[in-house]
Amino acid sequence: MKYPRQIPVPTAWLKAFILSAFVFTAEEAETSNFNSQNNNFDASWVNNWANDNPEAAIFAVVLIILSPIAIVAIFHYLMHLLLGAFSPQLQCDRVQKQPVLMSLWEGVYAWLILFVATLVMIALWSASANDLSMYASVPIAIKLTWIATAAYLYHLEYSTRQK
Repeated sequence: MKYPRQIPVPTAWLKAFILSAFVFTAEEAETSNFNSQNNNFDASWVNNWANDNPEAAIFAVVLIILSPIAIVAIFHYLMHLLLGAFSPQLQCDRVQKQPVLMSLWEGVYAWLILFVATLVMIALWSASANDLSMYASVPIAIKLTWIATAAYLYHLEYSTRQK
């Protein structure tokens, strides 16, 4: 089926929704941990450890920032192993020939989309944050903005591969 060039293809939306599931699940887990009533989490040990071991702290921060690459790459690789076992005709030739390289590319591109979509979301919604605070549906609109941005970035990759 042929789609207009301006509208992301269904695979772009699917990838955006899967990536958003990872992102928003992690975000909800973090906020629920820090907003609970019986929260006894004391982060002073992290500050003490970072002051005592600045090199290790920098390494840990870089590892945390780059961890989405590995998470998405491993998830992509495992999903295509399952897909290849049960329905190999659904896999594209690129993934069948070089599954590790394609999974690594998906991880790097998902990491790029994660940060670009977040920057776009911040740029669009931070200017009007004071005006929008009275609306209850703002978090949903912000998440939909993030998903739409991710879908258009995945569509950009799809369009580039088609040419």
